[in-house]
Amino acid sequence: MTHRCSKKNAFKNLVENLCLSSIKYAIKYPNSFKLSRLKKIMTEIDVRKLLENTYSTLVRERKPRDMTFPEEVQVVAYEDDFDRDTLTGYLVYRSAGLFQLKNGLWTIAHGRSRGRCLTGKVYSNILAQEIEDPEKLAQEIRSSTYFKNSLVLAKSDGELIFNKDPRFRKTMLEKLVPEVDRFTARKMQQDKKVFSISDGQPVCAAEQTYRPEFAKFLADSIVEVLESKS
Repeated sequence: MTHRCSKKNAFKNLVENLCLSSIKYAIKYPNSFKLSRLKKIMTEIDVRKLLENTYSTLVRERKPRDMTFPEEVQVVAYEDDFDRDTLTGYLVYRSAGLFQLKNGLWTIAHGRSRGRCLTGKVYSNILAQEIEDPEKLAQEIRSSTYFKNSLVLAKSDGELIFNKDPRFRKTMLEKLVPEVDRFTARKMQQDKKVFSISDGQPVCAAEQTYRPEFAKFLADSIVEVLESKS
């Protein structure tokens, strides 16, 4: 017992000393990587975090009814015509929110991509769909194949793209295009010496990043767009 306690105390002392050393290092070297990294986290976020924060803002401010699915809802988003068995990409939803807006009941959900052929192109999305029967929510979301009902998608290069769905695309573009530059922390950068085999375009060297406050603006814009639909 004594031996076990001494080992536990030794580990505790080690952790405390490491924490103390980190604090002393940060004070002594204020321009160190650790502090610059912290500053970067506070002033810019990647596109995955942007959509995650946008959905979190919607939930926090609108307080929807949470619908957590017993099993993940997996929706086909991409299929390769030559090899559908191995080259199929999915958007996966673990839960959704039922939002009571001015013009009715909507479900809004944050989906994440799965499947190598999709994750290299699209990271995630925010889906919105009018709902009549909440008991059929999972079934309704499964019908949103090939990005149907996606309000906005996060590309792997950090850019935001919008679905061709005529109900959302025009109003989302009108709302966001004039504002996106002021919320952009760093533009996407391409390596013009290296080209993708799939489309012949220069590969992404650095993803586009955004200011954290863009999440609030995007969440408000989503509500305005949905409530404008009759």
